Amino acid sequence: MPLLLRHPIRRFRPGALSAPFYWLVAFQSLFSLFAMNYSFMILKAGDNGMALAMIPMAYTLYNLILSLFAIPIGKMADRFGKATLLSIIYMAFGLGALAMTSGSILGAWLGFAIYGFFAGGFNSLAKAIISNTAPTKLKATAYGVYYTSIGVSTLISLVVAGWLWDNVGSTLPFMIASLSAILLAGFLFGMRKRFISE
Repeated sequence: MPLLLRHPIRRFRPGALSAPFYWLVAFQSLFSLFAMNYSFMILKAGDNGMALAMIPMAYTLYNLILSLFAIPIGKMADRFGKATLLSIIYMAFGLGALAMTSGSILGAWLGFAIYGFFAGGFNSLAKAIISNTAPTKLKATAYGVYYTSIGVSTLISLVVAGWLWDNVGSTLPFMIASLSAILLAGFLFGMRKRFISE
């Protein structure tokens, strides 16, 4: 029987992963803990007064912006650094969430457009950083650790956001998401050199 099948646990060595990788996990997990996903964006758009028939158009705008900026974001990341671009992505999300708190239809449209830009870089930049900071033999371990952490943070975020929405209102979750994203963007930019593997 192959060694991998007899001793699979030996192939899973999270302790062997680099510090730059764990900085990424820490920032992405914290961001996911406070961020809102597109489902809440759709609900908030309706709460802002956007007609139900227009919400698919707003979602189309989101996908269009995502497609337009995916490649330019990659090029800018190669030029200025992946962590730098990730901090800009965080900032964009914060501004998009802030636009949604306006309570206006225009704010909802603006929020969807900015969220498209955010989505064009959030996952792709993280994967690029993982590729640069995790050894080839530990890529599967790295992705396992990363997505487990992100998944737990997202689950907590959705539960808390849903509770706040039902008990306090739809604006507070977006205010928290906006402030947290902007603060994390600043911290990430200041610590961007920690994402560079030695």
